Amino acid sequence: MTALRSRTPGTRTSARVLALGGSLALALALGACSTSTTEAPEDPQLAGTSAPAESGADDSADDASADTGDVDSDTGLAFEDGWIKAADSGMTGAFGTLVNTSDEDVTVTAATAEVAGMTELHETENSGGSSTMKEKEGGFTVPAGGSLEFAPGGDHIMLMDLQEEILPGDEVAIELETSAGPLALELVAKDYTGAQETYAPEDSAGSHDAADDAHTDH
Repeated sequence: MTALRSRTPGTRTSARVLALGGSLALALALGACSTSTTEAPEDPQLAGTSAPAESGADDSADDASADTGDVDSDTGLAFEDGWIKAADSGMTGAFGTLVNTSDEDVTVTAATAEVAGMTELHETENSGGSSTMKEKEGGFTVPAGGSLEFAPGGDHIMLMDLQEEILPGDEVAIELETSAGPLALELVAKDYTGAQETYAPEDSAGSHDAADDAHTDH
C-alpha cells in the first residue's frame, strides 16, 4: 500500500510538467505569429512599391501644366507654344496661340520688338495656289473664351528690318498692344524653312522697295 501511494504523486507531477510545457510552447508559437504580422507593413520592399507610383503621377501633372502658357492677370490673355523663326537679317515671323480667358472680346492692334525696326500684324491670303501676306487692317480680334493661332503660312507677327541676328535658342522680347492692355512676350528662336509666301508691299503701310525680296525668306 505504501508503494502505491508514492507512485501516484509522481505521475501527477509529470502530467503537470507536460501540461505547462505544452502551454509555454503554444504561447511562444502565438507570439511568433503576432510579431510577424506586426512587422509586415514595415517591410522596406512593400513600402518602396508605392513611392514610384506617386512620383510618376506628380511628374505627369507637371508635364501637363508645362504645355499651357501663363495667363496675364491684367489682360486675361495667354500666349501658348510661342516661338520666332531664327534669321540673320531682313525679316522674320513670330508664332504661337493667343488665348483669351476673359469674358470679353480682345483686339490685338499692334506689336513692337526692340530687335526690329518695324513690327506688323499680318494675315495670309491664299489665291491660285500661292499665298500673299499683308498687314491686317484693324488688327485681330480674339473672342471671349476663344483663341487665335499665329502660324507659318497663316496669320502671324512680322518683324521687319532686323537690327541684329536672331540665332536658334535666342529669346526675343515682343510686346502686343491689345484693347485689354499690353502683353509682354519672351519667345525662343528656332530654325524653320517652310511657308515661302509672297509679300504684297502695296497693301502694307510699312512696306518699302526691298520688302518683296526679303519677305520671301519668311
